[in-house]
Amino acid sequence: MKRKDNNRGFTLIELVIAVAILAVVVMPLVANFIQSSKMNLKGRKSLNATNLAQDVMEGLSAYSASDVDTIMVSANSIPNNLSGTILPIGTTYDSAAKDVTASTADHFVYNIYGIQTAAGNYNKYDIAIDMKADQAAYKKFNQYEVANIAEIDQYFDAVYTIPSNDVSSAITDMMTHSSEPTKIAADYEGKIVRTTNIFIDDTDTTGSNPNYTVTVQRRYGVVGSASSDLGVPAGYTKTFEDATVYKGNAEQMPRSVYLYFEGMKEAKFNAAEPREYINIINTTGMDIDVYLIRMQQKGKETDNAIYNNAYGCKVAVTSKDPTGADTENVSVISNLRFNLSYPLENNYRLYKEGSTTTKVDREEELDQTKMNYYNASRATYTYNGSVVNEDLYLRCFSDGYQKSDKNMLFDVKVEIYEAGTAKKVGEYTGGISD
Repeated sequence: MKRKDNNRGFTLIELVIAVAILAVVVMPLVANFIQSSKMNLKGRKSLNATNLAQDVMEGLSAYSASDVDTIMVSANSIPNNLSGTILPIGTTYDSAAKDVTASTADHFVYNIYGIQTAAGNYNKYDIAIDMKADQAAYKKFNQYEVANIAEIDQYFDAVYTIPSNDVSSAITDMMTHSSEPTKIAADYEGKIVRTTNIFIDDTDTTGSNPNYTVTVQRRYGVVGSASSDLGVPAGYTKTFEDATVYKGNAEQMPRSVYLYFEGMKEAKFNAAEPREYINIINTTGMDIDVYLIRMQQKGKETDNAIYNNAYGCKVAVTSKDPTGADTENVSVISNLRFNLSYPLENNYRLYKEGSTTTKVDREEELDQTKMNYYNASRATYTYNGSVVNEDLYLRCFSDGYQKSDKNMLFDVKVEIYEAGTAKKVGEYTGGISD
């Protein structure tokens, strides 16, 4: 029997039913896709706005409150002066203004309009900046002074501790060279002079491949008047082998040098001939911090009245570049002027360097009811052969620790809006410090 082919297609009713079924399946997917796209766009806008708010906070933290005010007030008169300052580099804006009505002596309000973060970015934003500075609570709104002591790292810092038996070893050596055999070790106590030399140099004389090193040398002698009494040859010194405490590779300059030591007994200040001398010689022309950290004598509390309260030393800094020209590459941080028997808060510099009457300008309140145990006579400084004055002291010296101005913003709120609307799309509230 002959087979009959079935070439019949879909009927209209069947096609309508198929399309309806497909629509039922596809439409939710399309709706989800559209909703997801909207959410992604909103998320990107929110992320961009939040990032912009963070960038603004970081920009603010680089300036004092007065500097921020100056920049914002002149934002319109100086084209794009906010770009690279308060705003990221490359950011443009239509206008900016200080809200004079809302601002007070310790409350600052600013607005920036039409911000565009990059060329080709069609999103524009308005920013409202609200900064509060409660002077009574914070004393300083920005440029807040804090301790800045870097964490010691064996790869980047040179650390050396003078052995506690150094003095007794030096006395033993001197006794062997003395013409007075009846003298005992106790006769030498309080008459020993120590000179500690810290050499920071480049051992590669060609200069083509710097090899920075730090070497510590200790030399012991006796005071001039005691030399004949003790029978020690005039000018005799006991020099211990130089200790290389840092040897860098290639161009690796040490970040800091830390010297820990117990001060010399009876190294009295205001004496014509102190018992302690520290010389820092940097001939690299590179910046370096040198920490001179004096420690209490353990188990010798009876001696501390002489050792500590009346301690004194002379510190001489030599800072030069490889050509021999004077520089200011050495910063000295020390506790040499402190009375170590009392807390840090009782040791503060009250008078300007070289003066006993002109007080240091201070913004913080000092408790005048506490005795000031700080004494500038405990350590006298010279720098490249010159007596240190106040300006040089502020540039190259610090007591106890390195002080730095850390930018801290308190009670700051940065709000981001879609340009020309009241629709907030991002916010950063709180404070930020560098």
